[in-house]
Amino acid sequence: MAAYQPKGAASYTASKINLASPGTYDAVPLGAEPLWDSGGWYNCPGMKVDGFTTVEGHAYSLIIRTNNYSKFALMASVAAWEIYTRDDSWHAFGPWTGNISGGATGDVVMCITSGDGTSQEAGYRNGIMTKTNWTTYSTVGGLACTLFPLRNMTTYAMAAALYSDRLTEEQVATVSAAMAAL
Repeated sequence: MAAYQPKGAASYTASKINLASPGTYDAVPLGAEPLWDSGGWYNCPGMKVDGFTTVEGHAYSLIIRTNNYSKFALMASVAAWEIYTRDDSWHAFGPWTGNISGGATGDVVMCITSGDGTSQEAGYRNGIMTKTNWTTYSTVGGLACTLFPLRNMTTYAMAAALYSDRLTEEQVATVSAAMAAL
């Protein structure tokens, strides 16, 4: 559905293009433009998947790659799910559920899958499932997908992918490995 690779992009403009379907669901800033260099976006006040809103009861998967973070920072959100970091650990949180956490230093790929109302949600770190015992629920409709509202000069937003389905463990591992290879 949407894939972005700020790390290694030819320019800031190129970094916002949806590689899965250029011109559709490109990334747009949520206010001020982020800073950009070959490492990716940084000091990013947030990017939005332009024109996208969630469909109620539909499943989504969101995978992001960041590096070099510390302190509290919201990384991404879709369908009322959030990925964030705090004190060298990462957390995924969904409504009515709880959170997962794990140590996170250096480069890390984080993934959450949101609800279609039929199966439990899952969180992954570097392609490995971390927790699945969240409450089953259906996605809230009409919400945007926000990427990397970091506000942290030392954190790079390197890549992101949004899928309009629940990825399997194998699919998450494949995408995570591709992002880790950047």
